[in-house]
Amino acid sequence: KLVVPLLKWAKVDAKTHDKVAQKALELVNIVVKMKFTDVSEKEALELLKKVLEEAQTTSNLLIIDVVARCVTFVLKISSKDGKSMSAGVRTEFQTLFENYLKNVEGKVPSNFVIQPIADLPLLFVDQLGMLIDAGFDEQNRIFKRTEILGATAMIFTKQVLQETSIKSAIVKKIGKLAAAYFQKVIDSDKSELKPRLFGTVLQLVLKVASCVQNDEKHVEALRESLESPIRTMSEGE
Repeated sequence: KLVVPLLKWAKVDAKTHDKVAQKALELVNIVVKMKFTDVSEKEALELLKKVLEEAQTTSNLLIIDVVARCVTFVLKISSKDGKSMSAGVRTEFQTLFENYLKNVEGKVPSNFVIQPIADLPLLFVDQLGMLIDAGFDEQNRIFKRTEILGATAMIFTKQVLQETSIKSAIVKKIGKLAAAYFQKVIDSDKSELKPRLFGTVLQLVLKVASCVQNDEKHVEALRESLESPIRTMSEGE
């Protein structure tokens, strides 16, 4: 109940009393670091909606950064098992994600969707399909694809795999989409190469390979897709 009033306060005072606004934002940061166990999905959804509304009417980077932490906070408190969001909150995040990609209904800063993935990777294992599709979709802007695939790579850690497993279909999809991307790089004029995106795709493949190296089925799926384009690139053809 404190978060939204504090954000409103910070927005009003940011123009004239920077120190007062900063104190309000510090209080929000304290609140979102607290542990809450009895928060209903309805309350979580209401908070998410309100903090996003507050973000629509400000360009203050400090406030936007705090709102991103609030989004992460809502996703975290909506999870009862620490491994998945509630259905309603997941749907709202997916809408936010789509708006980020399309810039629908006002600008959605990247950290509203990237920070939660980086901070709560376990909650996004069941949404890997959505993230991968968006990251490899050429209709999306290059810098957004780079951010999404970079965040997706953060999900592939030993810590996450100790808590859950990655579906074979996801590993296979990453292999196929990455292979298609690498093949296009090979076939295209090198002046068209986007170094950050290329490096991020390579990083994702390496992270996935490292995480599944003890699973023969996963390793074989990656090898089938990636062996040829990677060999071609390494030979400089």
